[in-house]
Amino acid sequence: MVSSYMLEMPSCVGVSVFNLFKRKCKMPKKQIEVENTVALSATDLDTLNSITAELEKLDKDGSKIQKGIDDEVAKLKVLALVGCNTVTEYMADGSEKITQTVAWGRYQLIRDNFMSKWSFIRKVSEKSAERAFNRYYSDTGLKVPQSDSPDAIRKRVQKEQLKAEMAKIDDIDSAIQEAFAMYDTDKAKQLITEKKSREKTANASKLADLKPLADEVIAYVKVCADEKLLREVKTMFIKSKTKALAK
Repeated sequence: MVSSYMLEMPSCVGVSVFNLFKRKCKMPKKQIEVENTVALSATDLDTLNSITAELEKLDKDGSKIQKGIDDEVAKLKVLALVGCNTVTEYMADGSEKITQTVAWGRYQLIRDNFMSKWSFIRKVSEKSAERAFNRYYSDTGLKVPQSDSPDAIRKRVQKEQLKAEMAKIDDIDSAIQEAFAMYDTDKAKQLITEKKSREKTANASKLADLKPLADEVIAYVKVCADEKLLREVKTMFIKSKTKALAK
């Protein structure tokens, strides 16, 4: 439970927690392996041979099953690419980069029919069938196409325009205050969303730098049997407003 707090911790909290655990919890010592000279009996060998043979058979069958799945996924890819949009780019080194985009209408038809058939065969819900389709479509390596409806195109254009507009703003806090001062709540909401996005990007770099320390703290947490200490650490994270990752 406590370890879920570790990945988004401020550096000051991480160091404090780390020192706290070092004082109160000891890391487990590695067990020394002792050479075992006991031989296997004839019965043990027969049992082991049987297990090995069965595992080999299951492993072989599993490989066949996976190959069958791979073959069907390849067929799904070919089917989806019928009538696709193909764009050829000529690179600086003279090579060609070919990008194929599945047509939105064809994607929808394939998706709907796949889900209908899957639901019928498996006797499962539409949501379960959707997860199956998404899994196998993802395995094709193809991207989900964007809708070509006028409304969807309009929304994408607006989104790109807003993104370009936000990129020009250096002082996001001042822009938020100005929007509120002008009673432009819609603008203020957009700016607040942009601020959160920027903070998330900046925080990702910090998390990467703190990962070695976080891993050490987590190692102590996993072997700590001191309930009082664990609750104390949890309280430290809560007070620091560190957000726990979703379970």
